[in-house]
Amino acid sequence: MLVATGIRVCGTPGGDVHLPWERYGPSAGDWWYLDDWFFGRGGPVGVAIRAGGRDARALTRLREQRRTVWNLIDRRGDRATLTPLYAARTINLRVDADRVALVVLCQALARRSEWRPQLADPARVAQLLRDLASTDHAEVAQKAGVRRRGVETLLAMKQLKLEHPLSGRPLPDEPRPDSEQVVQAVLEKVRANPYALAADEPYVRKFVHRYYLDIAAWPFAALEPPLDERSLSD
Repeated sequence: MLVATGIRVCGTPGGDVHLPWERYGPSAGDWWYLDDWFFGRGGPVGVAIRAGGRDARALTRLREQRRTVWNLIDRRGDRATLTPLYAARTINLRVDADRVALVVLCQALARRSEWRPQLADPARVAQLLRDLASTDHAEVAQKAGVRRRGVETLLAMKQLKLEHPLSGRPLPDEPRPDSEQVVQAVLEKVRANPYALAADEPYVRKFVHRYYLDIAAWPFAALEPPLDERSLSD
């Protein structure tokens, strides 16, 4: 369960584990983060928590409360450091999209403390769930480029850091750059490459819009602070 102070992993009555946002991400002390859950040799089929320090010990105690065959198997090797939140048995594209969105949401909440209070507002949380259910929230794969012109345009964009690092989508509160300035910057970078084909402005414009400017944001706008609070923090 996501709450304003972190996440609450439910166990037996009175045995819940609280993991604060301030400890999100690997470190030398106590830490936790969301990770993929694997079963067998396929790809990820769910989501799990990976943790260290006191957080890992607390989650281990929670796991030991589950007397199942799969629990005993999953205590072996690297999987023993993981606590599954949702453990499917087969690959499912819908589960994949939800898993990636949940991971990105936790990354955003760890970075944006101003988003967290909205988790205590039932109306905001309900809106977040509706937005996730009705909006495409699949990961946007990085464009690799096949044609030479596409590869050269992509290289120029990478050199200008025109990419969305959180699984290919921007967060809803990220400022949108001026589209014409972005297109012109990429054109100049392509023209500065002595080994590139002559810059084709219509192609570059279409490419930049499709793979950067026009990508829909993650549907987390329900957690943005009220406008009056945003204006005070700017």
